[in-house]
Amino acid sequence: MTSRVYFIKPIGMDGPIKIGYSKYPEKRLVALSMWSPWPLEIIGSVKGIRKDETNFHSRFKDLHSHRKWFRTSPLLLETIAAVLKAGNFSPLLHLPILGRIKNITRRPLTDNERHRMSYTAKVRCMKDRIRKRVGYSGDWRAPDDVEMILLAWRMGKIPSSNEMTRIESYLTHP
Repeated sequence: MTSRVYFIKPIGMDGPIKIGYSKYPEKRLVALSMWSPWPLEIIGSVKGIRKDETNFHSRFKDLHSHRKWFRTSPLLLETIAAVLKAGNFSPLLHLPILGRIKNITRRPLTDNERHRMSYTAKVRCMKDRIRKRVGYSGDWRAPDDVEMILLAWRMGKIPSSNEMTRIESYLTHP
């Protein structure tokens, strides 16, 4: 499989647009969709290398929002359409290079954040298993009290031992 530079955006919206690089853009779409507040779609992708992605980022540095996401503009949308139509990055050649986007260094996760993310993932997997078992295609929810504990934890309230026992109880006997 060849690597591709891809463009992802929320469905029904012009932006923001993610300009990324992957051998499997569809897998990236699935991963991003798990965390996105909006349903996402791939606008398109073009065979390319990481340097092509970096070059694209550099030419639209003024629209950079965060990580590999960019605010939309008519020029960005036109350029993406031209790149997709050409099947290569030649439409970028007439655009100036504005400079590199600095690499983002992430701070290490705290033990509490790692712990919370682990339990959130376990609850999500349990919800998916239940949904598949009953053949339900919609969004299956955990019990309200479990959802509220996880929400409060995400907002900074560390769960009590009784709340942790409730989450463990749900995970062992849904």
